[in-house]
Amino acid sequence: MNFWRETDKWIVAFDPEREPYCALVGGADWSFELTRPETVQLLAALASLHRQWQVSLAQLMDGENLALSVGNSFVELHISGAADAFGLRLRMVGSRAAEGSWPAPVAAEVIEALEQLAGAGLLSGLQQ
Repeated sequence: MNFWRETDKWIVAFDPEREPYCALVGGADWSFELTRPETVQLLAALASLHRQWQVSLAQLMDGENLALSVGNSFVELHISGAADAFGLRLRMVGSRAAEGSWPAPVAAEVIEALEQLAGAGLLSGLQQ
């Protein structure tokens, strides 16, 4: 079973049959592939970032912006902006170098697609 979400501004795809690069993420003018461990770590970092973002937003005053970063041995994620308009940046770390970002409002759509991938059961049982 494959996972594919795409617009003209972003793509999130996963094909469990492809090795070693089974996932693809990208923006309007960039994309790169991820291995299974990188994909698992991206989704774990995103879950952590999203939890922190939601908690922190509750503490903001109207008109204030927020910036948060999380990372692990594979990826770094950075989110910045306000509750209704924020951008997301992804950077590969470790042995590979790649970076891309999604501006508002595209970032919210990408986060939703990545959360759908995480909940699709395609990565269950994989080693992190």
